[in-house]
Amino acid sequence: MGRRRILLTDYEQKKRDERGVEVETPDGQVFVIDPPLFWPDSFAVASEAGDEPAMLAAMLGGADRLAAYEQAGGSHKVMLQLIQEEVLGVGTSLGE
Repeated sequence: MGRRRILLTDYEQKKRDERGVEVETPDGQVFVIDPPLFWPDSFAVASEAGDEPAMLAAMLGGADRLAAYEQAGGSHKVMLQLIQEEVLGVGTSLGE
């Protein structure tokens, strides 16, 4: 039996499908939250600083996506709780 070959893009998609979520706001906008494996380094910096808006921007894919979420009436606290429960699993801290 030889080594298995794993196509990186397939592996990444599998991980996104397993733990990622799509959040739809009442106006029909969809915001994709990938699992932590795919969060940019800016998330860690924001987390260490306790900067919730910057953490959300990193998780949502940038400041423009955070602004769109806010314009749709989205709450930072609700989104952070949703991510904690649905992406990370209940009882997991975003700062870890």
